[in-house]
Amino acid sequence: MTYVIASILNFSNIKLPDMIINVPSTISAANMPLSLLLLGLYLNFKFEKKFIKPILKFLTFRYGLGLLVGFTLFFLLPNDDMFRYTILIGLLLPLAASSITYSVEFKYSMESTRLIATISNITILISIVILYIFANFI
Repeated sequence: MTYVIASILNFSNIKLPDMIINVPSTISAANMPLSLLLLGLYLNFKFEKKFIKPILKFLTFRYGLGLLVGFTLFFLLPNDDMFRYTILIGLLLPLAASSITYSVEFKYSMESTRLIATISNITILISIVILYIFANFI
């Protein structure tokens, strides 16, 4: 909803006063530290050995398919480099954190919810490495 309101204000060329802009700017400065704190609170890599195989299978499938489709589109699309890099990186970004919310909503077992949270955190860490590689070596 915020994006809709912001888009309407932008397209209708409505300028908000500085006082209204400064409040969200101050609040948004805390966004990154709070996100990193939240990631640290839920960063738990303790899971049963029976889950190692499904986790590795999922991560291999996700990033293998993401790289395969990403590089295929990268080399086949006739668009400029920026568009092709955006598609490639978009296919390798982490899973949405909303999957944890849905696992609670649909009453998955605590074990399954923990597994989903662990996989989500692992994909975040993998994506950080991938973005670092793209930013520095490509």
